[in-house]
Amino acid sequence: MTEKEQFISEILALVKQPLAGANPIIPTEQQIAELQTSEDKSAAIIKVQDFGWGDYLNQWSLNQPVSDQDSVANAIASALQQDETQFLGVNANTVINRGGEVTTIGAFAENYYVFGDQNAPEALTPEEIRTIQANLINAGLLGSKVNRPFRPGVWGQYDREAMKLLMELANENGEGKAEKGWETLLQVYLDNPIQEPTKIQSYLPPDYKSISNSVNNLFESELGRKPKPYELRLLADTYSVNAKKAYEQDVALNTTRTSCCCRRVRRLWQSHTTCNRNRCNRHRPWC
Repeated sequence: MTEKEQFISEILALVKQPLAGANPIIPTEQQIAELQTSEDKSAAIIKVQDFGWGDYLNQWSLNQPVSDQDSVANAIASALQQDETQFLGVNANTVINRGGEVTTIGAFAENYYVFGDQNAPEALTPEEIRTIQANLINAGLLGSKVNRPFRPGVWGQYDREAMKLLMELANENGEGKAEKGWETLLQVYLDNPIQEPTKIQSYLPPDYKSISNSVNNLFESELGRKPKPYELRLLADTYSVNAKKAYEQDVALNTTRTSCCCRRVRRLWQSHTTCNRNRCNRHRPWC
């Protein structure tokens, strides 16, 4: 097993064990595939950090032999330092249209989002963080519905993941910090919500036995004692009479509506037939 494969195996085992106060992480198939296709261990470390698993990366380094921890820490720092200059979702040679001019991301490097920018909201106040979180939730980018739990007022791993996605898309669109790229894109999400499919409630027949027991319990509660058999019979007869009367009224009402509708249709048809016959007699005497 190579160093990269050993690292991937150990980090995937770690993320499935929740840290104190955190929910366990279930790596997606895409994340696992990205790790496995990394060029080397350093590239895999960068991917892990990108996924927002920095706390687990630190835990992994602490699990290494004491004699190796300094070299491991240096390797992590070196890998992440290299990645800090990388643009999110694009590279320096990506062609963009900026202000009507065809250019590249690298020509205006300071304007576009790089690794680490997704962590910037950590410096905001809890109230400011909550405002961004609310917008991310309404945009469908954060919350339980998209499997990204969060803690209000705290910028955590899933908040960073959602922000990183916005920044990547903004870079791809050629809209960076000067154009308020991620803010503009977030507003587009808010203005164009995805409609959730309508859930049709399936018909469930009543549980008559359970309802009957509930009625008996209510009757007993009203009497303050157990009802006698003849009292239950009188209650059932009274309810049956009232229910039958309501049912017959409903049937009669529906029959009246149907009859009125049929008569209206019949009158319209007769009127239409008479009109056509008169028109025919005027223009075609032989009809």
